[in-house]
Amino acid sequence: MHLRGLWELVRARNIVPLQGILGLIAEREWLWDLEVIG
Repeated sequence: MHLRGLWELVRARNIVPLQGILGLIAEREWLWDLEVIG
């Protein structure tokens, strides 16, 4: 998934509600990525 790129796009467009939701999803994705890499 490319949620990181989608989140950056949302941030650039400053869509606050979606930014909050995608932010939570992105945080979980990054934590999961770190666990897999670790």
